[in-house]
Amino acid sequence: PCTDNPCLNGGTCRLEKKNFKCDCLAQYMGIKCEIDLCHPDQCKNGGICSVRGNTFFCQCQGKYFGERCERECRCENGKCRLTAIGQEVCDCLPEFGKYSDNFCKACGCGTGANCTFNMESFSDDKYCICPDGSKLKNIHCESPCKINPCKNGGICISDGSPKTQCECKLPYTGSTCEQDLCSNNPCQNGGICKIEGTFFECACKTPYFGQICEKDPCSDNPCLNGGTCRLERNSFQCDCPTPYTGNTCEKDPCSDNPCLNGGKCRLERNSFKYDCSIPYS
Repeated sequence: PCTDNPCLNGGTCRLEKKNFKCDCLAQYMGIKCEIDLCHPDQCKNGGICSVRGNTFFCQCQGKYFGERCERECRCENGKCRLTAIGQEVCDCLPEFGKYSDNFCKACGCGTGANCTFNMESFSDDKYCICPDGSKLKNIHCESPCKINPCKNGGICISDGSPKTQCECKLPYTGSTCEQDLCSNNPCQNGGICKIEGTFFECACKTPYFGQICEKDPCSDNPCLNGGTCRLERNSFQCDCPTPYTGNTCEKDPCSDNPCLNGGKCRLERNSFKYDCSIPYS
């Protein structure tokens, strides 16, 4: 079957069982290498076609973009790309910032610095994004942030005045991000400090509670009538003075009024006494 070489476009024929198979050159495919993945009309507007596997790719020239370089980019000082939903997006060149949807303006922030403009106001107000990551409002990257005062990976921000601010990364805080929210463990009574958002929280051990585990069941002294509160296991116990009883020393001998026939109960020292109505005694 290979005698007359049925393979096209420089393909090599080889026998396979009782038939033939064509080994095609890079950009060709098909039983006889008859399909040219990079035929002349594949890439438009001077795009250069290349093949990876069984797929072609177009390397677009100048202001053209798209799968086949069929679209003209309306982005000045930038490059166009398509999002997953087919929306055209303008990506600015280095040292340029997005000034409007289709126009990127020179930043003027220094070598290697990018920027962001206020696209809503179309003003020249901008933040310079410097190579060290600092953000400076309307000033060159030679700034108070050049010697970065922010510690622990914090980002220095300047509004043009000599003063700076630090944008801290968790779990750090403070004017220069010098303070670890949990470094001094603000949680009392064995509580464990953990970061939640921009704050810390304490995981308290039983029976402690409160923002920093500062409270226990005896903190507000639930014991009445002079009872003394003490912690016991995971709860509290009231040591009641005579004659008081109950979980919180709330009961006395007169609580259930043991006096019959209209008699009145009154406490006397460590017990109670009946004030009986006549003729009862």
